[in-house]
Amino acid sequence: MTGAKPGAFSVTLDRIEGEVAVLLCSENEGPIYEWHLPRAWLPPGAQEGERLTCALARDPHATAQAKARNVSLLDELSKPEAA
Repeated sequence: MTGAKPGAFSVTLDRIEGEVAVLLCSENEGPIYEWHLPRAWLPPGAQEGERLTCALARDPHATAQAKARNVSLLDELSKPEAA
């Protein structure tokens, strides 16, 4: 299941359940993966049964922020408790 760009692939919008979009993803005859995403993440006008292209990309800035936040939390957790 390859798309035109690296990291891009096709999914099927199987159904919409309230505010949740259910996407189905499979490669050839492999297993089917079901993703539940917020309906708001769908492109405008997307309807059940349509094929959509998803694209994954690295986000170095957000990764660095998450790492810094995790280090800060670990530092806080490793401090001895005040008596």
